Amino acid sequence: MVNNFDITDVETKFTGAVRTLGISSHVWNNRPKATDDTISDFVVVRVVGGISDKAAFGSCRVLVTLFVRDVKEMKNSAKLSIMQKKLESLPLWIEPLLVKGTPRIVGDTPDDFGFHARTINYKVFIKTT
Repeated sequence: MVNNFDITDVETKFTGAVRTLGISSHVWNNRPKATDDTISDFVVVRVVGGISDKAAFGSCRVLVTLFVRDVKEMKNSAKLSIMQKKLESLPLWIEPLLVKGTPRIVGDTPDDFGFHARTINYKVFIKTT
């Protein structure tokens, strides 16, 4: 039997869990091409590299990228740190997802649109139904 792992389902579940943490009022599954000037931060949650079918379970990587608008053309490190600390409350079990181990944090990067981004990379297992 082949499992039917749906990337959209994984992103929807993970995004819902991130929204409950109050990190930002803007949590999406992809990076918008443009943002309103009033938006000072947002979060993007997405599956990268596809989902591997391991027969008894699936596995994938989920990236949570925190975006914070620069202040005076400089990275707003304090706000990125606050957002990251809130993300540390992410539950390990998001039915049917199991967040495995310690996430890998990728350094801050300017996006050339007035924001800096910090990416947190999670290994996720998916329970088969």
